[in-house]
Amino acid sequence: MNTLQILTDTLRSIEEEMGIRIRLAETRRGHLFPEVDLNTGEVTFNTKLRALVTLYNYMLLHPDTGCDAISLYTLYNMYTDRCQYDEAEEALARLAEVLPLLFAHGGKRDRLTAQSVDLQIVFILLHECAHLLFHVNGDLRAKILGNVRQRIEDMQIDTAGIPDRMRTYIESFIPEDLPEALHKEMMQEISEKMEQYSNEIFDFSKYLAPNDDSMLEEFGCDQVACGLALARFIGLNPKGDAVMEAAIEMFMALYILDYDRCFRSIYAGQCEERMVEMPRIAGARHANLRGFIYEVFLEHANREIAREFLRQAEARDEGGKRLMLPSVFDHLADMMLLQHSEEGKPQRTRALELEKRFAEVEAKILALLLDT
Repeated sequence: MNTLQILTDTLRSIEEEMGIRIRLAETRRGHLFPEVDLNTGEVTFNTKLRALVTLYNYMLLHPDTGCDAISLYTLYNMYTDRCQYDEAEEALARLAEVLPLLFAHGGKRDRLTAQSVDLQIVFILLHECAHLLFHVNGDLRAKILGNVRQRIEDMQIDTAGIPDRMRTYIESFIPEDLPEALHKEMMQEISEKMEQYSNEIFDFSKYLAPNDDSMLEEFGCDQVACGLALARFIGLNPKGDAVMEAAIEMFMALYILDYDRCFRSIYAGQCEERMVEMPRIAGARHANLRGFIYEVFLEHANREIAREFLRQAEARDEGGKRLMLPSVFDHLADMMLLQHSEEGKPQRTRALELEKRFAEVEAKILALLLDT
């Protein structure tokens, strides 16, 4: 099945039914994740994203490989954006060194398919398209955001302390090989910090302020993207298990977006100031989309499939949390460079040389995929 056909067909239907033309513009420069221009109706799509999504999915399937490859992939692109070519070259060389660790798991490749990766890319692209739909169609925006607002209002979370699952999640970020005393000290320090801010982290009512619904729009764009993609996917493959798996794969795309946001915040030196905001956004966003998909299955399938979706989504949810950022602090030197060094000057010849070598590494990453 050509999953990207879902995107093409969806954009054609939007133009035919709503009179809104959305253009995709491919690029190899700038931010990896797509960006929408509300004035021109153009969504700029960096084709390098596919390899990053491939790496992330491979990490979820083979957690023992770690996520250093994802960190290095992101660092390479951050350095090239800043015209810091020496640092970009070093990051690329390190990325090439860690790739053999991924290939060592080739015997399990059958679980990583092009369909999984492409579905997540379709979801990410349709999320940006949804911003344009909301910009043009105020009634649609009001309807979807009203649905999101109701779901957020229904989320009741006890903010008095840290849930047990959150404690386990926090502990997973502490290296297991630390001495017991130091491990205990770090856990206590992090827990105290979380306790201090738990009221804010788990207070989703902050997104219900009548004068700022920007985050509700983000959550609403997730719903629109998932709904549009699922509708098309069902038309291609109506089997219940396949539809449920497609929904889970799109849900897990939120972790790729979380990773990029958190990674860039840390490397830009904004970790402390965004310590409360990032987990709160992630918590509300994931809960909203999970609830939306559950309701879709209840309405169009049956309760058994809906419950199985929740069970599998929550299981992968936990896995995604534990694997998101464990290698970030292995790159403290990169962090300092990005925070305190000045951007370089563009050098066309050097940039083209690096991109040629990068394309070779990218091809090796994409070779991990099995076509379906």
